[in-house]
Amino acid sequence: MKTALKLICLLFCCNIAHGQNNLSIKAQVDSIRYLKGDAAFDCNSVIWRIIAKNKEPVPYLIALISDSTTIPVPYRCKREKDMNVGDMAYYILDQILTVPLGPIAERQFHVYDNGCLTAEYDYIEENRSTLQGKIQKWYAQYKDKLIWCEYTEDGLTDCRRKNNIVGYYLWVYEYPKPVPEKKEAKQKKK
Repeated sequence: MKTALKLICLLFCCNIAHGQNNLSIKAQVDSIRYLKGDAAFDCNSVIWRIIAKNKEPVPYLIALISDSTTIPVPYRCKREKDMNVGDMAYYILDQILTVPLGPIAERQFHVYDNGCLTAEYDYIEENRSTLQGKIQKWYAQYKDKLIWCEYTEDGLTDCRRKNNIVGYYLWVYEYPKPVPEKKEAKQKKK
């Protein structure tokens, strides 16, 4: 009887801890609205702790993409220098898994400005709600097909090393297999 009671207590405590972990992840994601200045990208910032959780924060990040609340965080890849909560959520999401924005948005983003695809953030700014829905739909369809890729030595930045971030998820587009043409049967002469 004592063993059964201990086992029940242990299971109960584990469930509470697991639930708190999920609340903790959501709370960390929600806290990005309080980021300020260049310190937002420091190695000790919450964004790196979120990235280190791999796929767990993805649904919470997608849910914030439509949030246009301005946060005082400048970002060189955004024409309007200060980011929005949704921009930061997208930035973090793109660090966890490479978001194929072109296929999702059904357009091309090939204009680089100072090493950045600034058109991505322009598109996000103009299409927050529809983009959020498209990313949700894409993630629901492909989340189990994402491939884990480890960073090369060059890809391991100081912040990634410090936060034990060794890789990211990648979507590999599968081109449809061509369907062979049907050959028409030759008609017999009468």
